[in-house]
Formats: sequence, structure tokens, C-alpha cells
Amino acid sequence: QHELGVEALGAAFVEDADAALTLIYQPDSLLKATLRYEQIAISDDPRLSRTPRQPGAAIRVGMIVANLVDDVVAYSKRVVSFARHIDTDRFQLHVYSSENLCLRTRQLPARCLAQTSTEWAPKTMAFLKERNVPVYLAPRNTPYIETAQILARRIASDAIDILIVQSGPAMPIDWLACRWAPVPVKLHIHIGAPLYQRGIYATFFDNAVNLERERATWPEYAGRLVLLRKGTDIDVLDSQSALSRAAFGLPPDAVLIGVLSNHIDKRLSPAYLDVIASVLAAEPQAAFVAIGGRELPPHAVAYFKAANLFHRVHHIPGQRQVGCALKILDIYASEFPVGGSQSVVEAMACSLPVVAMRYGATHVECAGADIVGAPIAIESNDPEAYRNLLLHWVRDPDARRNAGADLRKRAQTKFSIHDYVRQVCAFGVEKIDTVFKLERTNENPVEPSTSKTISK
Repeated sequence: QHELGVEALGAAFVEDADAALTLIYQPDSLLKATLRYEQIAISDDPRLSRTPRQPGAAIRVGMIVANLVDDVVAYSKRVVSFARHIDTDRFQLHVYSSENLCLRTRQLPARCLAQTSTEWAPKTMAFLKERNVPVYLAPRNTPYIETAQILARRIASDAIDILIVQSGPAMPIDWLACRWAPVPVKLHIHIGAPLYQRGIYATFFDNAVNLERERATWPEYAGRLVLLRKGTDIDVLDSQSALSRAAFGLPPDAVLIGVLSNHIDKRLSPAYLDVIASVLAAEPQAAFVAIGGRELPPHAVAYFKAANLFHRVHHIPGQRQVGCALKILDIYASEFPVGGSQSVVEAMACSLPVVAMRYGATHVECAGADIVGAPIAIESNDPEAYRNLLLHWVRDPDARRNAGADLRKRAQTKFSIHDYVRQVCAFGVEKIDTVFKLERTNENPVEPSTSKTISK
């Protein structure tokens, strides 16, 4: 019953994230689900103990993800960024993939990724090996709860000091492994939904609106809420050269308006297409480029054909090196109502002017505007203002060049991945210094895996 319950809860959240996002943004639903996880954590607790830390050893930082994917998934890219930018004189990084989002030999018939981290992330795995970062892939032939126990035991045996989790309630293996792992300091990077887990020292939000929404119902036991802007690896983007326009049949002199997304079929909404079509109709020198997926979504093809604009609409398949694709554009037009966030930061780092609108109060509706910031972002649900800014930049190359330069500076000062990694590690060190002092006095500040009481 516990196993079926865990799988069903995880599957429900995965389906919800792919559809209406009705569960993710309901604190009551999340609290009930995580309370169920907590009950299972208590009843199936492996009661692990932490391997003693060797005096003078580097601080061991563990990072849990649900799977690894080369280049295109934000949390997997963040693993690579930590490996590249963490201070190796002070820290030793370990990576743990629960494989929770991969097809498992035993599971309910729910949505998943069909391939393993080994199949989807060969480049990432090779890079981590070059950086001497140990990677552990949890087994896929065991039930969820047993897999979480195996993962927690591995974390315990590695004597991890700071555990960073990039998962939510949709990944029950990650949730339970984190709960059971006897680690002094646990940190959560919010990637859409909170863990609501006891023992978490801090949860990092990259969006202020998201943080304030969560604060209203945040349980005291779930730890601190911290606003920390997500970063991008500007040095890597700078090393990538623009794709050739000719290679994709793009007009050499056109002003290219574009967007990049892993979910291009869902992000090209009717309201968004209306604005793009209006701009194309008003400015013959403009063209639109959708980057991502295997082909332009059928509904977008039908829309632009009906508007007699399809000859000025282009598609570039998903690219492993996003900087190469972004640099082919002149203007980045962030999607709405649901828009991306990491691609907005990357576009800014590539010196592109970015049009982004605060469509609503949820993270996916305002992340782009929050990242772009005043005075460039459209700070209300105003498609006409969005259209006018696009038109202004299409018509005025100096204005879009200046806006791109301003956003590049903003990316460098507020969204550097090097600073992000440093600050996350600093939070861990802030807490763990106290732990190490207690350990030196022969006290044990790390409690057993779970508490035997549950707050209703």
C-alpha cells in the first residue's frame, strides 16, 4: 500500500505539471501529499547513521536530481555549473541521480522519460568524470521506497556534509532519500514546488513572486525561505558562436524575432501568436523563429498560414548549445501566458533585447518579467505594450542594441552562475560550522533519519 501510494502521488504531480498546474499551486494539496510522504518516511525508516567526518577533510557537497539530461534541462545544467564553479579547495562535489523520471521496471503506467541518465546525458557524465565528481545512479529495478532507502544509504556512506536537492513532490524517491539521509545540512533549490520537509535548512527561490506566494502558507518546520537569483554560465555562452542563417534558410537581412523552449508546442499560445503576427504584418523586414522541438507545432503552422505570414516564420530544432541558437536572433520575445525563465537569462547573457510581460502572479506567468526587470519588462498584463516594444526594437536598431547591452550587464551582475554556486555553498557553510563545532565536542547534532512525531 505504501509503495502504490508513493507512486500514485508522484504520478499525479507529474501529470499535473504537464497539464493545468492545479495541484502544484495549491498549498493544501502539497501539504497533504508531503504529510503522506512523511508518514511513509517514519514507517519505513532505515534508521541510518552518518559516517564520521575525517578531520581536515574537504566539505562534501551532495546534489540530488531526478535524472541527468545533456544541455537542455535547467536542473541538470545546474549540476554541470556546480561542478565547474565550486571551490574545489574547500568542497568535494558528489552527484546522485534517483532516476525517478526514467522508465522503471516496476511502476504504475504513468508519464516518464523513456531513457536513463546514461543514455540521455553522456556528455554530462563525461564532464563530471573529467572534474573528478563521483556520480551515483540509483537502480531502476527496485520499488520506489526501496530505491530511496538505497540512495539514502549511499549518501550516508559518502559522509555528505551538505545535501542540495533539486526536486519536488513529483519525485518521491528524491523526497524520501533526502528525508532519510543523515546529513547535517540540507538545502532545497525550488524548481516549481516546495518539498515541505522537516530538516531542510533553507529553500532557494529565484522568483520573488513565487517566494511571497509560498510564504503565506509556509510551515515553520520547512526551514528558511531565501531569494537567490538563478544564474547562467556566461563564459560558456560567450564561447559559443552564432549559427549560420543560411544553414536554416533564414533571410540574411531580416530582423529576427525569436523564442527558445523545450516546450515549444505548448508555449506558442494563441495570445502570443496574435502579437507576433501583428508585428510581422506591420513590419515587412521582421521574421519569426521558433527554436526547440523537432518541428513547428501544427497549430502554429495553421495559424500563420491562415494569416498569410507562414513564409516569414521559421523553425530551428532544439540545439545542444543554446548560445549558438540564441545569437542568430535580433530580439528575444518571451512567451506568455506561460513562459520560460532560464532561456530569458541566457538571452540576456547573449546581449539580446528581451521582451517579457508579467502576465499573472504565478511563477510561469511572471518569471521572465521578473528576470528582465524594470524599466524594460512589461510589468502588467498588457499585450499592446508588449507589441509596441517589439515594434520599437524592430524599427530602431540602436534602441535594441542599447537594450541588449543593458540586459547583458544585468545578467553579469545579477545572474552569474559563479556567484550563485558560491552563495548556495555559503549558506551550507553558515550552518555546518556549528555542526562541526558540536562534533569536535563529541556531541551528535545530526538526528536519526526521521522524527517519530508528525505535526498535523
